[in-house]
Amino acid sequence: MLREKGPAGKYHYYNRTICCIYRTGILKREKLSFLTDRDKGLTSGKKLYFELLHRGYGTVELPPSVMRRYIIHLAHATQVANPQEFNLRKRTTKKCHRLVDKVMSSTAIQSILIDNSLDQ
Repeated sequence: MLREKGPAGKYHYYNRTICCIYRTGILKREKLSFLTDRDKGLTSGKKLYFELLHRGYGTVELPPSVMRRYIIHLAHATQVANPQEFNLRKRTTKKCHRLVDKVMSSTAIQSILIDNSLDQ
C-alpha cells in the first residue's frame, strides 16, 4: 500500500535478499555483492536484484501477499542473534526466541535437519 508506482505506472516488486537463493557462481562471475547503494537509496537486496535483472538473469517475482504464506518473518532476529551489538528489551528477545523454537521444532524443519542427503 505504501509502495511508489514505477515508470510504467505499476507497483514493482523485488525479491528481498533474505528471501532469495542466489547462485554463487553467477554472483562471483558477475562480480556482484550485497553492498548497498546509498547514493541511489537502494538497499543491498534491491541493488542486487535489479542488477541481476539488468544483466538478463531471470527471477521469479512474488508479491508480499504470496511471500507471506511461505516465509516466517522473525522481527529483530539480527539484533537478537547479535546481542553484543544491539540493545533490545528482554520481552522482544524472548518473543523472538519463542518463535524460533516453535519453527525449529516443527516436523518440516526436523525432517530437513535429519536428511543427510542435503549435506552432499
